[in-house]
Amino acid sequence: MLRGSCLCQGVAFEVDGTVIDLLYCHCAMCRKAHGSAFRARGKVKASQFHWTSGEDLVRYFESSPGTHRGFCSVCGSNLLSKFAQRPGVLGLALGVLDDDPGNRPICHVFVGSKAPWHEITDSLPQFEELPPGPAGLANKADAARTHVSNTPARFVSATPALASLDIERSVEFFVSKLHFAKVRASQGEYGIVSNDSVQIHFWACSDRRIAEATSCRVRVRGIQALHAECTSHAIVHPNAPLASKPWGTMEFAILDPDGNLITFYESANA
Repeated sequence: MLRGSCLCQGVAFEVDGTVIDLLYCHCAMCRKAHGSAFRARGKVKASQFHWTSGEDLVRYFESSPGTHRGFCSVCGSNLLSKFAQRPGVLGLALGVLDDDPGNRPICHVFVGSKAPWHEITDSLPQFEELPPGPAGLANKADAARTHVSNTPARFVSATPALASLDIERSVEFFVSKLHFAKVRASQGEYGIVSNDSVQIHFWACSDRRIAEATSCRVRVRGIQALHAECTSHAIVHPNAPLASKPWGTMEFAILDPDGNLITFYESANA
């Protein structure tokens, strides 16, 4: 059980649970609300937070749409934040805790808005804005994984998006002929199929000339077996049989019902 109170001791509360996602927020609103270089805050479940005295003294200010900051109306101590979109979670001002929460702050957020006279001297990760994820960062390991402030962006993967005259037909082709799983099939809008780590997307198109001009390449393992199966379905492109290429791959291609060219390839050394 954690206890907390305001400066004048008129308001007191208890937390029957763990304070998580502790961090330092440097946004202008937090700096003004706390009259400090930053706000130290954590999160608690609303069901585990209980006022023990002075709830009638607490007033709320909507600092941004849906975010209400609670403070003692007598001494002005900032206590917590309530979120309209996440009523089950409270933001807790760590400075009003009377007991040690056990956990420690894991990062600095909104450092792009920090006070110009304040220098951050610790080694915690720093984020220009709020880290990704609706629930915030769970632990220091997550902070390290998502800390990109001083790291150049890198490309991870690419997803082909093919033109489709009939989304449902395109999805069914990949499901029935190539063992993909249907992820989405919204006729006249968008489709997605998936097989292991490969996804192929389809966008609705009414011009066959466009569909016949789009294509993609898919890297596979076991290209001989895949080629045999595609041959049994009579979908191998007559001008793109399985063959070795000068750039070190084995390749063949198929045409989907819209005329999209899909080339499968595997390293010749695989």
